[in-house]
Amino acid sequence: MSSLVVVGLMSGTSLDGISAAVARFTDSPDGRVDAELLGYTSRSYTPAQRTRLSAALGGGTPAEYCRLHFDLGNGLADAATRVVADAGVAP
Repeated sequence: MSSLVVVGLMSGTSLDGISAAVARFTDSPDGRVDAELLGYTSRSYTPAQRTRLSAALGGGTPAEYCRLHFDLGNGLADAATRVVADAGVAP
């Protein structure tokens, strides 16, 4: 049986925050794929982050989009690092 451990990240348009999960997918002898949740975390956006993201949905400057892209990427990376550590799996 082969297995694969993956990290899933999400930051939806509801502007509530970032969610991260670690799951193991394993091939079953009967041809199915079994999924096991190994860890989950979520972090709410601060009011300031929510305001910036909301404003960007309605338009923004290229500089602000670049800054948001960088900041959101850092938040997603932090969530991935945290959930992997909490799940006790190797990065």
